[in-house]
Amino acid sequence: MKSKLMISLGVVVLLLAVSAYTAAAADPQALAMPGVKSVHRLNFVLAENPEGCTPGFWQGGENIAVAGGKYLWNKDYDLDWLASGGAGWNPFNWTTPFNDFFASYEPLGEVDMMTLLIVGGGPNDYQKAARDLVAAYLNASWGMNYPYTTGELTAMWADMVVSGGFMSLHLELDAANNAYGMGKCPIDANNGGKVYQLFLPIILNDGD
Repeated sequence: MKSKLMISLGVVVLLLAVSAYTAAAADPQALAMPGVKSVHRLNFVLAENPEGCTPGFWQGGENIAVAGGKYLWNKDYDLDWLASGGAGWNPFNWTTPFNDFFASYEPLGEVDMMTLLIVGGGPNDYQKAARDLVAAYLNASWGMNYPYTTGELTAMWADMVVSGGFMSLHLELDAANNAYGMGKCPIDANNGGKVYQLFLPIILNDGD
């Protein structure tokens, strides 16, 4: 009797999930999932195991007790990026000016990528969106199962510079960077992922 009840409950849950998916496919707003605003994106989230790393991850990794990826992109052609499993090379480094890399938005001035991560979102929607974008672009460049390509991210920011809809972009990328609460950050970067920490010193004794 108990097994039949469990099977029945399982069927009910499956039917409810299919119903929610069908409704959302017809109307993305039918499924309350912050940051998912298209059927294409919804299908990705439901069909795949989304991955994303937050701005906090990309600025973190100060010591052995704190995991983070800050040292994976602190310089151009960073070997730590490769050692962590990243595809190709890191797209920019800490001191790359945001406005030199993405469509320029005057209020951001000469702020660089790492500063945007460190200072947090602040009260301005454009700063929140820009901070999320830095993490999103690193995610897409690293090669994880991230729902946006680097080209899409660049275009999304350029569109917001024209339209001013920064809060919408912030919510969308914040959800993706947190893997929609369904996935995880796939990078193992304990203690910043420094390459030299992967090797042990070899001590040679005289006479050996």
